Amino acid sequence: MRGPTLCMAMLSTGGGSSTLAISLGEELRDRGFRVRFCHCDPAARPLPGAVVLTAEDALHTSRLIDTDRGIVGGIDACGQMLAIHTAEPFDLLHLHSLQAFGLPAWFLKRLHGVPYVVTMHGSDVLNEHLMDRRRELVEELLRGAAAVTCVSAHLAEELARKIPGL
Repeated sequence: MRGPTLCMAMLSTGGGSSTLAISLGEELRDRGFRVRFCHCDPAARPLPGAVVLTAEDALHTSRLIDTDRGIVGGIDACGQMLAIHTAEPFDLLHLHSLQAFGLPAWFLKRLHGVPYVVTMHGSDVLNEHLMDRRRELVEELLRGAAAVTCVSAHLAEELARKIPGL
């Protein structure tokens, strides 16, 4: 019997949050999960077996990160994420940051029933463009998640203040 398959989606393979996502994925592999990685940085250090969004989509998405259209930048990734899931289905999608993969996760859940969990970072919670200008969309994406976590107690408190009852 195979364990569940988990797709870890992150912006890149470098930096603190990506290092945590990769470590978590490796730990879950050790516990019997099948783990795949997906990111949108064609210039990132290679991660064996990782799926990388096309250079054009990744470049377009990366330009939108931390702008008032950042959350919808992921629309470029929706078709690719659907194709990735169709080619090799996964049981759970774990987003390491809501940006770039939030909208694709929402589509996967609605079209294929794939649950998603979100780990929120400072670049999400403290980003006025996302949390203020796109609050309704962010709230919809977070309320649709099976679970939402934050990388620190401070960010969890800020998120709870910004989206009460989450």
